[in-house]
Amino acid sequence: MFHKKSISSINTKLPREELLRRSRVLVIDDEKPEIIEDLKRSHFAVDYYPDIDSSNIDVIERPLYDLVLLDFGNVGRQFGNDEGLSLLRHIKRVNPAIIVLSYTSKALAAGHADFYRLSDGVLAKDAGISESLEKIEEGLRKAHNLQNVWMGLLTVCDVKPGSKEDKEWQDLLVRGLNREAKMNKLKSNVTKLLSSTEAQKIGMTLLTKAMELAVKSTWGHSLAEFNDIARLIALPVVDLHAIGPPHDGLLLSAPDSCRKNFDRGDACREHYKRLADVPDPTVLVQCPFGFCSRVVRTRSVTAALTGMIPYPRLGGDSERRMAKKHPDAKMRVDAITMAADAIRGSVLHFEMIEQESVQKHSMALHEIRKLNRTVKQSAERLCATSPAICP
Repeated sequence: MFHKKSISSINTKLPREELLRRSRVLVIDDEKPEIIEDLKRSHFAVDYYPDIDSSNIDVIERPLYDLVLLDFGNVGRQFGNDEGLSLLRHIKRVNPAIIVLSYTSKALAAGHADFYRLSDGVLAKDAGISESLEKIEEGLRKAHNLQNVWMGLLTVCDVKPGSKEDKEWQDLLVRGLNREAKMNKLKSNVTKLLSSTEAQKIGMTLLTKAMELAVKSTWGHSLAEFNDIARLIALPVVDLHAIGPPHDGLLLSAPDSCRKNFDRGDACREHYKRLADVPDPTVLVQCPFGFCSRVVRTRSVTAALTGMIPYPRLGGDSERRMAKKHPDAKMRVDAITMAADAIRGSVLHFEMIEQESVQKHSMALHEIRKLNRTVKQSAERLCATSPAICP
């Protein structure tokens, strides 16, 4: 019996350093709050607007931000008489996956209680630095949660959660991690339901984000990260964690025979699947059509240089035919080895820089938390010894 796959099987919790790198925070408040500088010191990407109107409405209608801190008073009057509540309703209508934290210190009338109910959480303006940063980080984790992104996509496409269409789309996403045709079908299905230009922008951004989170959680790196790496590689390359046609190299393009053969059947895909588990990555492996492949492995990347005719040759009729058809694809074995070593060395260097950056950011946050605790404890002691100066 055929069982549809669900995105609930995918755990998309990002490491903290990557969460900060991927995230953007927007603060909307008529008076610029001190929390903005606190966020910047803690390495959050944050922007500020005193209000949203026709001159800057694109900042909330385009998929630019993951989380919004939204004040109630003196903002959003262009969207209705309910100030911040009117703006909140507009944000949730046009950009449903964005996380909005209500950010106010004033008591609201009963008629404005929806400001708290419709928001994704409440952050009091008088909260401590540590509490505020933790609340915002918690909101960003929700913003980058696959379930939240998926619900936003369904809302934009006007697809009911739990419907037959929703289940079919989830199945296509999960199966598309290993089969490019499934992912392309999902993209086509989503595009058909997005009528307006703005809906297309937000819908396709949410779909891309869902795909990125699924790939990252399943294979250990995102599509965008591998594409960035692929642009720096001299020879044709395939991501063995998300198998597809070879990317062109800087110095050698993938032979057209590779692309045609990849689309004709499963032989190429099966070749790359076997490469992912090859015990010795330094060995040249011949593909079913005569080209050779060489695996490159690091902690975050497993890829294959491919589409080459090695010299000395591996042998066989297929290799001879491809050598005649693609003379530019001929490559000395030692040159292939040097290219593989250079890629591995570069990726390892980037991984080391990333790890050092993570440690520095973690230490910075630790020091802020220590300072915040010290200030709080000092204030409490002062109040205990001199009650006359405390409110």
